[in-house]
Amino acid sequence: MGAKSDKLMESYGGRSNSDKLRILIIKYLEDMSSGGVSLATEATLLDLLNKVDDSLGGNGTEYINSAVTGKAYKYLVVNEDVVFSNLVDDASVDLLVNLNITTNTISKGMVIRANNGKLIKEVTPSSGSVIGVL
Repeated sequence: MGAKSDKLMESYGGRSNSDKLRILIIKYLEDMSSGGVSLATEATLLDLLNKVDDSLGGNGTEYINSAVTGKAYKYLVVNEDVVFSNLVDDASVDLLVNLNITTNTISKGMVIRANNGKLIKEVTPSSGSVIGVL
């Protein structure tokens, strides 16, 4: 590893999987830079790492099998086949209608997101469960 990633490795100490992921990404980028590809600025790199961490649930996840309101989920991952009785985004859009899933069973493993970067604020599964990513 290069000097920057060595320094980060020391500061992170390998404390968590997301820290390890950050170190691996930095190592990969440093390896690329030795082949003539220039690295982004440190601020841009850290921003990228934070976005990766965030997209992997770095701000937390919640198991949902009953009504939840007032949250701000980036997306839902279907944990068990699920049917929703309520699903609303932060602009009060009914996602069941908007995503055309009013009576559909959504299969385990599927990812559900609101449109246009909106967050999901109300979730009520009538059967099954999901994991909400904060």
